[in-house]
Amino acid sequence: METYEDYDNLPVIGNPGGLRKNFSVYKLWPFLVLILGILCLRKRSYSYKDHSGRELAPYSKNWLVFGGLIIVLSFVVFLNNWPFFDLLFDQYHGDLGSMPYQNFIDYVNKKGGLTFWAHPEAEYILEIGNVSFETREHTHELLEAADYTGFSMFYEGYEKVGKPGGIWDGLLVEYCQGLRKTPVWAICGLALDTSGLSQRMRDLQTIILAPERSSKAVLEALKGGRVYVIRGERGLDFSLDKFFLSDESGRAKGFVGDNVEIEGRPVLHIEGSFLNDQQEVEVKIIKEGKAVKVYKIETPFQITYYDDNIVHQKSYYRLEIRGKGWVLVTNPIFVR
Repeated sequence: METYEDYDNLPVIGNPGGLRKNFSVYKLWPFLVLILGILCLRKRSYSYKDHSGRELAPYSKNWLVFGGLIIVLSFVVFLNNWPFFDLLFDQYHGDLGSMPYQNFIDYVNKKGGLTFWAHPEAEYILEIGNVSFETREHTHELLEAADYTGFSMFYEGYEKVGKPGGIWDGLLVEYCQGLRKTPVWAICGLALDTSGLSQRMRDLQTIILAPERSSKAVLEALKGGRVYVIRGERGLDFSLDKFFLSDESGRAKGFVGDNVEIEGRPVLHIEGSFLNDQQEVEVKIIKEGKAVKVYKIETPFQITYYDDNIVHQKSYYRLEIRGKGWVLVTNPIFVR
């Protein structure tokens, strides 16, 4: 997002300014208690006045203590009620489903930012003394929420979400059917508990296909799904040199993240190589969650795949390439 204020007003628990809904007169009730406390301070031990009607009796010590306690209490409640606004939600009134997350996504979209679900399959359950901490895996939220940019394939997003036929393919099919306004893209998400940062950074790569090295170009590429991901150190030497879709004449072309309209059979063009050596790899062409073709081939390779099973409505293709100790997953190319 572009400004400090955009971040300062994020609608999240612990940031009341970002969750304020409307001014609440009811939250001003501590002022009434304050007035009661002040009246208690003015209580006398007994009634005694001079000839002019001025009170001469001493203030009651008991009422002074009681009034002081009430004033302190009103001040504490005053701080608790600040600011005097109702909140859109809080952590004390039951399970709100996907509403807090959807509200967050909608806010970030409105501000021109991008949102990715981090490690949706990860569970974190811990006990420290008598306090329990519990975060369950939340893959179902990807189905219930809408209009987010993507999710972390690696780490903790492959087995239920990213593998062929998983939740991600279901989401992409829904987009093709017009049930979702936007597609869902995969990225890598760094996960680190205590140490080993260098190792983790060597283990993961999000390859961003941007036309230039600028923040604007990188963000546009992420937003448009012009990305593929690699997990495994050996995979960092692998280069996916080509992956695009065309018609049989070669005129209409679509690359990763694109929507392309063609006539006749879709043709996929795939090329890959290693920097320093050769290796046998497995290349899966995935269409609507199913591996329609699997190649076991030596690098460097060139593959041209003609799909005779033409789908007249919108469809998509994506790749999963595996070698020894590494895996690469592309975002889809959509075709009609």
